Amino acid sequence: ALAIIATIGTAPMHLLLGFMVANAALSMWISNTASVLVALPIAMSVIEEARVSHAPPSTPAAAPGSEAALARFATALMLGIAYAADIGGMATLVGTPPNLVYAELQAQLLPDTPPVSFGQWMMFGLPLSIVFLVVGWRLLGARLFRVHELELFTGADLLARTRAELGPVTRDERLAAGI
Repeated sequence: ALAIIATIGTAPMHLLLGFMVANAALSMWISNTASVLVALPIAMSVIEEARVSHAPPSTPAAAPGSEAALARFATALMLGIAYAADIGGMATLVGTPPNLVYAELQAQLLPDTPPVSFGQWMMFGLPLSIVFLVVGWRLLGARLFRVHELELFTGADLLARTRAELGPVTRDERLAAGI
């Protein structure tokens, strides 16, 4: 998740996109709740870093670094993470339980039709998820919360420190990722 966010950039719109892409990708393979729980602590540290390090206390409420601007960014980020989990879950058959329920109901109610395979589901679900992710990102970032107008902070220092604290990927972590 941190690698995706660091690659996309640290401007508020880029951070929002990075968190949404990372969370949607995780949610394709694990439960939506688990993917949100993975992203939430990182997002909270990004928000806290913006609040503590980069927003002077005397900033007027309408200024880019103000608490109001930070609240807009934080709201967009939290909603983006939640929405991305649902959007990513649609991409694969195992992404969310309703997908499997549908596949089973189709097999029971329409026994003469071929079952939905994992690949068939992804051929339909993945492009749809990508479109929804882009639409959701643009709606949250550019229309509803206008985070593209904000100049909160760069965030690059926090991401670099967080990645350094994690250390290199171990052999066991690579094996677990392969499974």
